[in-house]
Amino acid sequence: MNSVTIAILRRPDGLVALTSRVNKPISAPQYGSPLLIDPYLETIEPLDKVYDLSREFLRKLQLNWERLSCVTDLGQVVEDIRAILRTTVPDDVDSCVDPWKPPLVPRPPQATAAHPRAFRGTKSKPPTPPQPAAVDLRPHLCNLRDLRAILEYLSSLNFKSAASDFEQLDVAKALELFTLPRGLRLCMWTVSMLDAAQYKWSSFIRHYWALQLEESEPLRKAVARLLRDPWREVRMTWLSAVRLIASNRREAVLGPVLEYNSSGFLPSASISGIERFLVRTSELSDDESFGNRCWALLQAMHREVTIEPLLSAFEMANRFKPDHDFANKVFDEQDCTAAITGWIEYVQTSVVADSPWNRESIVMEVWDDCGQLHGLSQLFKESNWIGLSPNDAYELYYVFRHCRYCDCSELMESTFEVLRRMSQRYFQTVGTLPELYRAKGIRIFRTVAAHWEGKYLEQALSRILDLMPMVCADPFDRMCNGQIYSSILKLDQLDFETLLESDCKSLLALDRAGRNENKAALIAKGLSGLAKKYSAWLVDALVRSPEWLLELAHTLGCLSQTQQVEAMESAMQHPILLCKETELKPLASWIVQHLPRDVHDPVPRKVKAMLRGEVDLSDGQADRATKLIHSELNRTKIELIRQASIGVLAKALNVSTELAESKAVEHAIKMQNLADENRRALRKFLRAYFSGEEDYLNQHPTNLRWLQQHPAVSLEKWRRGLVAAHPSIDGTPLTLSVELNPLEVLQLGSYVGSCLGIGGMMAVSSAAVLLDINKSVVYARNQRGKVIARQLLAIAEDDQLIAFRVYPESVSQEVKQAFINFDVAFADHLDLELYQPDLEEAGSEYPETARLLSSYWWDDSAWDFSSSW
Repeated sequence: MNSVTIAILRRPDGLVALTSRVNKPISAPQYGSPLLIDPYLETIEPLDKVYDLSREFLRKLQLNWERLSCVTDLGQVVEDIRAILRTTVPDDVDSCVDPWKPPLVPRPPQATAAHPRAFRGTKSKPPTPPQPAAVDLRPHLCNLRDLRAILEYLSSLNFKSAASDFEQLDVAKALELFTLPRGLRLCMWTVSMLDAAQYKWSSFIRHYWALQLEESEPLRKAVARLLRDPWREVRMTWLSAVRLIASNRREAVLGPVLEYNSSGFLPSASISGIERFLVRTSELSDDESFGNRCWALLQAMHREVTIEPLLSAFEMANRFKPDHDFANKVFDEQDCTAAITGWIEYVQTSVVADSPWNRESIVMEVWDDCGQLHGLSQLFKESNWIGLSPNDAYELYYVFRHCRYCDCSELMESTFEVLRRMSQRYFQTVGTLPELYRAKGIRIFRTVAAHWEGKYLEQALSRILDLMPMVCADPFDRMCNGQIYSSILKLDQLDFETLLESDCKSLLALDRAGRNENKAALIAKGLSGLAKKYSAWLVDALVRSPEWLLELAHTLGCLSQTQQVEAMESAMQHPILLCKETELKPLASWIVQHLPRDVHDPVPRKVKAMLRGEVDLSDGQADRATKLIHSELNRTKIELIRQASIGVLAKALNVSTELAESKAVEHAIKMQNLADENRRALRKFLRAYFSGEEDYLNQHPTNLRWLQQHPAVSLEKWRRGLVAAHPSIDGTPLTLSVELNPLEVLQLGSYVGSCLGIGGMMAVSSAAVLLDINKSVVYARNQRGKVIARQLLAIAEDDQLIAFRVYPESVSQEVKQAFINFDVAFADHLDLELYQPDLEEAGSEYPETARLLSSYWWDDSAWDFSSSW
């Protein structure tokens, strides 16, 4: 409930309600959040605006108050006075009204000269005594002087009704309320008035003074809300505990207490338990961390879990990461801090000075993970990881924690259970690997654990453990992209066993394909699609022609799943792939008849001459020719499938198969399938370009509109660019020039192997550089035309020329200096200023650069020329 009634106040002018509402949302504080937030706002409201009290109760209270407005006989309103005193507290105790005077008691008739017997024994009646005037008692109930007089007068009345009504009213305490501070009176309303049977007057007053509520209005408002809801003994327990901590931290405790109270729950425990946990939390926390940790403590008590492991975690955080966020965390109820610390200390002993591994940044992450992954702490207690290098231990940890990224908690638990169940075999396998290959084995296993889930995970992990001893030893590379191996785990069991039993040539080819991250990602995607539906064929091709198969897989990786299916189904209908002939003459004749142009020809010249009747072959020659055709035919089939894949991509752009065979065109049609956010715009351009509209981008309305808004930019100079020849750099003549061919621009990432290349994470940005007229690329080529390095250029919204970093970053300083010289000359050629970021100004390395036809591009930050040295 947001708004609650703290007290009903009686004033000379009427009854009003003091209400409290949450003015600022109460949420888990972060490290460094202020301890005093004062989220509660108190306001005075009329009783008809009160919604958390019974309407019947308020109606009766109003009637009691109204009946006291005109009183002639106090004996008739005793019940009304009692109701007002029990359910309201005085607000203005110094209200000034004329003193209340008890009504005059009529005297009995007196003897007079006319009636010496005072009317006794006569027919005459004594005169009617004067009646007391009607009095408004309400103002007199608002000050101590008059209330004492009224209560004394009522107690002097000798009638049973008044005595019975006042049996339920503690007169002394009703009078004592006037002597208390206003803040204490407001807090006492719920305690004393609505819960008189369970209320402890003197105990709460001691708490009020001990908590120094008269000096802290925010804390007083928090206490008032704490006491407002139906009274329970545990509330006083919390007030007792709060008294034991520093005054500036008390509101930080009551904030989370009230947050849980609003949901109908108040953390309860014995007074000794609450005091011990709260005091210990305060001792382990500084002012910056106390609010966050107190919130975590209340959450743990809410879940009714063991608190000691949390306190141990506070101690560990003080040592490693004091600003760790404990709020909203589930933790392992078995204290795992010793196991975590032992693991951290072990691996830390052998960390070299330049290692990126940082125990301070990971130790509390491990603690968080142990709360989510039940049983993870047990793995740290075991000695399986002893002997691993720090980086290997770090990778080991990430193998298990990665399952936290599962979509749902049930899947996370089942995935971790599989990993935990297989951990013993995993440690044994990793332990037997050569030391130089151990990191590779862990990384491959981690990749498989991250990419597989559900019922297939255990099979995949078992298979990779079977494969690991083979690929993690000489002559294989020590590093590899794990996706390559993960992709072949979808093979049928018999086919997978066949691959394991084959010679290592095919697996070595896979290993080499994993050296380039961009290529490896696409090859893995292509192999995964083949393994799912063409398992036996894939293994046969991988064993016979691994290099050609991997090239096919790279192409298939550029296709969507639907396009992969279309390409494979189309290729499998080709007559050569359908051919069942095994004899030389019919087989060779069939191949020659149906072999497309530019596809590998497996038929030797002598066999073709035989088919034409020009020569005869001996039996030995025929046998050798047959074997050769069968061995080479696999490459032919692979090229046919690859040609069908290129055809699927080309069909989307209305490009002929012949044109698609060009390297630049093939790259472009692959890129349009991978450009993500810029795919639609790139596809429109390529369709126009291949239709003959070579000036499509320069004439596009969006690009033209940008040029009109930037008259300082000359389209002719910008698009024509600049050419700068260097006689020799590093012994090689280089030429730097702005690239004008759009298909060459698209290859800016692929040429240098950056993430903007085909298959890279930011391939979408290559399309942006091509599409937007305010962006361009400069290539440095050698005398054979090979790209040695490249640099992106862009024009900022304030008409400055932005030069980005040179790639690959491994090029020499002389090459980088050549690009700097080119940038200076090109800016001068354009009559624009060359942008230089101000290192002292945050964000200056990202000047505003508009997106025009593109929807997204990766801003690599403006190049600080001084950093090149």
